[in-house]
Amino acid sequence: MTTPLSLPCIDARTVAAAIAALPTRLQKRADAVIATRNDWLLSTTDTGVRVHLAGEVTVELAVAANQVETAVCTCLLSPRCAHRAAVLSACPPAEQQDSAESDPIPPDAETTVSAAHRAAARSLWDAAANLIENGCAAAGAAERALLLRAVHTARAVGLHRGARSGAELAEQLRRYGERSAEFSLTGLHQGAVETLLACHLVQSQTTLSSAEIGRARRRYEPVGGLRLFGLISEPVVTASGYAGVVTWMVDSSGVRYSMSDVQPGGVERCVSDLPVALVGSGIDHRRLAQRGLTLSGATATESGRLGRGVTVSAVPGAHVDQAWTSVAVRRLFDVPVREQVAAALTDSDGDEGRLGLICCDVEVSSATVHSVQVMSEGLPIELAVPPGVPGLLYAQNLRQLGRVPGARMRLVGRIAADRPGQLVALAIRPRRRSAVGDIRNLAWDPVTHAELSDSVEVDAVHPIWERGVETTCIQAPLMRASDRLHQVLRGGRRMARGPVCLRDVDWLRESAMPNLAQSFAELFSAAKSSERDEFGRRALLHGERFTIAWLRAAVMVTASRARSQRESWGLGEPHEW
Repeated sequence: MTTPLSLPCIDARTVAAAIAALPTRLQKRADAVIATRNDWLLSTTDTGVRVHLAGEVTVELAVAANQVETAVCTCLLSPRCAHRAAVLSACPPAEQQDSAESDPIPPDAETTVSAAHRAAARSLWDAAANLIENGCAAAGAAERALLLRAVHTARAVGLHRGARSGAELAEQLRRYGERSAEFSLTGLHQGAVETLLACHLVQSQTTLSSAEIGRARRRYEPVGGLRLFGLISEPVVTASGYAGVVTWMVDSSGVRYSMSDVQPGGVERCVSDLPVALVGSGIDHRRLAQRGLTLSGATATESGRLGRGVTVSAVPGAHVDQAWTSVAVRRLFDVPVREQVAAALTDSDGDEGRLGLICCDVEVSSATVHSVQVMSEGLPIELAVPPGVPGLLYAQNLRQLGRVPGARMRLVGRIAADRPGQLVALAIRPRRRSAVGDIRNLAWDPVTHAELSDSVEVDAVHPIWERGVETTCIQAPLMRASDRLHQVLRGGRRMARGPVCLRDVDWLRESAMPNLAQSFAELFSAAKSSERDEFGRRALLHGERFTIAWLRAAVMVTASRARSQRESWGLGEPHEW
């Protein structure tokens, strides 16, 4: 019986060996076969699965424990054929068991860099540098297999930070090759930068901290009994094709915890009535945000993500809090805004990498087409809607806020990582004069004009919203610099040549960014290097120079964005860009 395509997992070394056994001509042929994977048919056999390709060619996979052991193709060139290599390349990489899972590295421990560490980092660096040199447009199954094998080696010797970013880089390459809608050029860029940085640290130092070497995987540790108070439920849509809801809670000491239901799907999964998958809870995420939980036998990660093991039991909170009136939640709003922002910019909420939540009191000042300007403790803030969530009420509610200047409210939002000075508004509670306002989740609850008008103080002088010009002016040059780095990722070295690149350097200098301009001048100079050895190959030194120059420019752009973010929130001192 034919079923939808669902290939078993495979060891990355098996894929790399199959690709390496092919001549260059057949490696290109394998890329063409992979491009037709949506037309493959899969059927079961006694020993595993059979993949039916075009032209009556089949590849039989012997599977044990959902992992490929052997692969046999029916064509005459098997086993050194493009069909077998293509099918193996299309299989998802198997999860590798880490020794660090049973022997975790203490947070303050240091690891001495060994020869095995340096060799693994070298192979991972070479695989990522090949992508920078030639671009993802030229990367096929062979390049991805080489990268996955390097990731496997890095993980085996305990270089978890480089292995994790390398795996994400390989996944983005796969999506690009398949022309998947889940492909993210930003994700590819971040994966390349993080992979190269992790390898550089290993090769340039003699010891590594636990943060530099990374952790094997997220660990759930016992935290005992917890009494948690609800804060908000937040819709989540990722670029990798996952969606759902994350509910945030806080205990009496101010520590934040989250309970998530994020699974493959689209924005249709972002509904507030998703049930909470905990024994004894019996509530959905909306009620969880209102009532909180009392847990026994709880487990949580270092970032506060709660586990859902069989030993965990839950009882919904007895009190329904629809106005953030619990003492634990009120304390969050007592922390000064700048202090919250400073903490959020140096940390992120778990594995999603999103900047932390901000809880503050605001007053609406004015509005534009795409945002609402508010003031909080004398600090100008722009409120914006989260990207990638069509069909929810964010945009409608934000427009409603902008129609009532002077409206006062309590707000929970998240710092927009790529937009300095902006806060993604998630939930509000109007400070009404006639009654205690209810919480309005801006994703699902419509905000009315009446409740906002009731929060305006009579005869009050509304604050004037004003932001410095410098923070706004530097965004265009930084965006242009990022676009140039992305173009190199797509097309390789050739995209860093030509008169337009020199104009980029001149524009950065004219924008008062001499340091950033110098880093891009070095990148473009390295791209023009054409010295070759006696066999006509580009000299290794110059290939290395180009990769290092690209990494240095990317790090400087990231650092400049971070400094711009801090300055937009009134943190830090002016400096030379």
